[in-house]
Amino acid sequence: MPSGIKDIAFTRHQYPYTHPGYTALIQTAAKKDQPAAPIGYLAQLHPKVCENYNIETKAYVAVLCMEALDDLSVPRASFTPPSIFPALTRDLALVVPEAITSAEVETAIRERGGQLLTEVKLFDIYQGPQIEAGHKSMAYNLIFRAKDRTLTDKEVQKPLRGIVDNLQKKLNAQVRDK
Repeated sequence: MPSGIKDIAFTRHQYPYTHPGYTALIQTAAKKDQPAAPIGYLAQLHPKVCENYNIETKAYVAVLCMEALDDLSVPRASFTPPSIFPALTRDLALVVPEAITSAEVETAIRERGGQLLTEVKLFDIYQGPQIEAGHKSMAYNLIFRAKDRTLTDKEVQKPLRGIVDNLQKKLNAQVRDK
């Protein structure tokens, strides 16, 4: 998510002219006194639409409501100097039900990652013979870093265990060991 823009969510959606499963509605996150409000959407055009217009490649569309974006409070840019201490990187491969989105997995990871978790990057999605039907493998690169010290493996184990427990409970995810 771009720096400074907070409280937005991406959810699955579909329009008649978009490819099924390749459309994300962008909306403000629901708050206790306000429902979610649409900001726009990102989508791959349906192959029949591309065929109709003689487009011989995948085509994408992004639609944003500028008035809705104006309503988002975006603070002024600020600079935080990077840590001079090295990061610890861990890769985490999960098997999840096919309907689970990357956003859901990332949210569950960040919920338990704590302050030491600085980055979460999806680097692979796999479906194939080694994965149970109706499931997919999603692999993430997790970067842990402290501003004031070099982290030890032991310091990263606790948040990593919390992340795995949260993923199992919330998303029925299993750590992939193969």
